[in-house]
Amino acid sequence: MKFPAAIVFALLCTFPVLAQNAPPKGYTTAHALFVTGDFDGDGKHDTLSQFITDSIGNPVDYIIELDEQTEGYYPMMLSDKYGYRGAITLNGRPADIMERSDLFVYCLINLGNINGTKGDEIALVPSNLDFSAMSHCNIYSYCKGRWVAVFSFKVTENAFDYDGEVAPVFTTIPGALEKRNGKWVYMDYYEWMEGDNPKMKPLKVADCK
Repeated sequence: MKFPAAIVFALLCTFPVLAQNAPPKGYTTAHALFVTGDFDGDGKHDTLSQFITDSIGNPVDYIIELDEQTEGYYPMMLSDKYGYRGAITLNGRPADIMERSDLFVYCLINLGNINGTKGDEIALVPSNLDFSAMSHCNIYSYCKGRWVAVFSFKVTENAFDYDGEVAPVFTTIPGALEKRNGKWVYMDYYEWMEGDNPKMKPLKVADCK
């Protein structure tokens, strides 16, 4: 499928240009995701893009690759020692969603419009710069020019384990956030740990205020 030249140019201006070649020795490709939809409810196409920057805010294609002895400290060391930061933009403009301590997000999922607020809601799971496998799925609506968290539930980062060298793009969170029969359902990880064969529940979120 070929895109008009104007669209290709717009995409290149909106996103950080991802590396096309193999990373230099000692580096790995920087984590980056994007998702499209109508997030502000104006009926027009929007793009939400997540990427990693250096300490002064410039997007980077590659980040330092740590050895096996330090991989458990990976996000924390990349942030504290090397100055990498996480960033998200909406149509090329900064989006105030990620916490300053988040280096990247495991997923960006367009949920469609699931509340009374105009526009599509998004779900994201941030990387926690700590030594636990616990995180949370935040659901946001875009309201009056800002992103508002309208729901949150606990998830395990193990849900994003994968085989192979290339990380998949998660459009669901296995066992935690799935679409069944056209409706989104979810499972809080704490309820899963404490419950006796708990079932996933319909995802209902508040309107944006």
